[in-house]
Amino acid sequence: MSNVRLIDGVSTEAVDDAVLEADDDGWITYAGPAAQAPEPIPGVRAIDGRGGTILPGLFDCHTHLGVASDRSILEAALLTDPVVGVL
Repeated sequence: MSNVRLIDGVSTEAVDDAVLEADDDGWITYAGPAAQAPEPIPGVRAIDGRGGTILPGLFDCHTHLGVASDRSILEAALLTDPVVGVL
C-alpha cells in the first residue's frame, strides 16, 4: 500500500508519504517512508491508499455490553451477575 500517512504507534511523528508492504501470509515486512521502501516485487498487487491514514497492527477488540431490551434498568441491575455488571 502506498500514498498513505503512517502512524506506527511508536514514534511521535506521523509519516506523510509512507508505504506498507506485507508478505503472502499478511505479516508486515515494511512500514515506513516511501523514499526508504524496498523495490516493489513484480507481480504483487499494489494498493493506492489515496492519502488515507493507516495504523498497522491496530485491530478492533471491543464489545458493547448493554441492558436487555425486555428488562428495565432496575431489573437488569438486580438480576445481572455482579462480575458482568462491573464489566
